[in-house]
Formats: sequence, structure tokens, C-alpha cells
Amino acid sequence: MRRTTLMPAAVVMAMVTALAACAGAAAPPSDASDSELAASFGSCGSDDPGESSGAQSFLSTITSWQQVTAVEDAVRQGKGDQHTYPATMVTTSESRIEVRIHDSFWPGIDWALAHDDPVWIGLGVAGFDPDTVGTVMVLTPQDVFFAGRCADDIFTKPVHAAYGAATRDVMTRLTSATTKTAAQAVLGTTPVPTPSDVPPILAPGEGHDELLATLTSVSIHATISKALGVGETSPALCTHIAAGWSDCISTDDRTATKGFDFTGYVDTDGKLEFWLLGEDTDVTKPLVYLGTVQLPIERDPANRKKIPPTSVSVAIDTAKISIPDEPRSPAPDMADPGYIHVESMTPQR
Repeated sequence: MRRTTLMPAAVVMAMVTALAACAGAAAPPSDASDSELAASFGSCGSDDPGESSGAQSFLSTITSWQQVTAVEDAVRQGKGDQHTYPATMVTTSESRIEVRIHDSFWPGIDWALAHDDPVWIGLGVAGFDPDTVGTVMVLTPQDVFFAGRCADDIFTKPVHAAYGAATRDVMTRLTSATTKTAAQAVLGTTPVPTPSDVPPILAPGEGHDELLATLTSVSIHATISKALGVGETSPALCTHIAAGWSDCISTDDRTATKGFDFTGYVDTDGKLEFWLLGEDTDVTKPLVYLGTVQLPIERDPANRKKIPPTSVSVAIDTAKISIPDEPRSPAPDMADPGYIHVESMTPQR
């Protein structure tokens, strides 16, 4: 099993250094395609991009994204071996921030601001001063590209390969992430620890009857907006709580057209997570966190929390989901990706 690890500062420094000089190409026209913009403002020229730790690993270390609306003062042309200089930028909140930015980022920034495309700068990269710009991302009306020397090879192409048609949506949600854990949740790259044993399967007959007696069953009807595969070769849609994993269904045409009924279990916090697993339903290697549904909480005569048996109907937007190559693990502070829509919730009396 592959595991994501924290990047040493030297590796991060190498990635930003790889974005280290102006591409020098003529500015593209206003009607240039997104691929032309990415190539123009993220070209390596005749240089090799070198090795990197991966776009997703690097992006997950950014703890502050700021949308820039104007540049008040900046040194745009490096001298000798020096290419990073102070700049004063204005953000969407009309506040002014002082940053240090590499001169290879300027052509992409200037073009985007001139064409009213949102410009996001990534700050707080591990191993750097908090005010050093680690990357520059431009959200065009239909897509996204990264500016800076070799950014097309280091960032733009890898994120498109990972997220496909959902790239712009994923990158937009990434700008709201303020911690590495939150960024990993958006990117789908949360490290997966090696399990000491297989998490319990919460279902009658699986040998956990005493545990089930402490939980409340939830009747679930789920529909998906798009099939993710055919029959048993499709990813499995499953529910999860801290105590273990519950029932799973296929994400095939039947679930997309008619929906599917299955059962989950919750404890007294009433939180029911929805996940995609691989077609082998290996609960040690969950793939995509879809969101959490909060069940109603009541109190018994002794003022103890309890969850009444409940029926829940959910619609899941699977059209924008990209299945990652690496698994990830549940975490207590995962950002909700917004794929789950609760259509109805009815306590059963």
C-alpha cells in the first residue's frame, strides 16, 4: 500500500525553484484556449521540469489561498540569480498583503487580471516563509491553469489527469482549505495508515452482535446522478461510522435510475458517513469521501442521547467524482465535499 508522507523542506524548495524563471513567450490572445494559456504561462522552455513530489502532495501543504484583484507595487524582473522579490497585492476583501513572489509568475497574473479571470496565490507552503508565494492558480471561465515556469508540467497537467472534468470544481473547493487535513480531504489524498486489523463490518451475522446492540439502524434509499461502472465492477457505495462499516451497494445503472435500499448504523452522535470503496469493497482502502448525514438526536428520560430508528433518502452527485488511484482514511475533521443531498428524513415511531 502506498502512503503519503510529509515532504521535507528541501523537496518543497526544489518544486518552487523549478518554477523559477520567466517563460518569455508572447502573451496569448484573449480568445486563447485553456491549454494554450497553460502552455504559454507554464512552459518549461528548453529546460527539464525535473523531479517533483507530485502536484497533489505540494498543493496539500498550502495553508492560505488569497484571491488577488490588483497589484499595487512589485519588482517584476529578476537580476542575476535573484528572482524572488517583495510585492504588494490587493485581495477580494480589499485588504493589502505583502508577499514575496517569483518573477516567473507575473506573465500569467498580469494576463488573468487584464481579462478578469480569478487569480489565486498559495501561501504558507511547508518549509517557506509564510509570505512566500508557492504557486499561482488562475480560474478561467471553463477551466484552470497554473502560472510559472514549468507549472504546466508540474501542476496543470497532473491535476487534470487526476480530476478530469471535475478539475475546476476541485481546485475551487481547495481554495477554502486552511489546513493540510482539509486540503487532503478535498484532493482525496489523506494518508492511509496500515490497519492493525480489518474494521468491523456492521451487519447481522458478521460476529459483532454485541456492538450492533449499542447502535441504531438507519434505512437508506440512495440514488446517484451517474453510474460509475457496470454491476459488481462498479465502485461500492458504503456507509461508515467510527465503530466500523455498514452495508454497501453498487454504483451502477440500477442505482442511477431506480435507486437502491440498504441499511446503515449510527451511534449516539448520529453522524453517518458515505464513502466510495473499490469494486472489491476493501474497507481498509476507502477511496472517496462523499459526505456526512446528521441524524436527529433525542433524549431519553435519563437525559441520555439516543437516535430513533430513521429512514433517510439521499441523492448523490456522482457526475463530478473522479476515482483516485490511492486510498484514503476517515478523519474526524474532513471537509464536506458536498456530494450528498438529503431529500427526506423520517424518524420511525
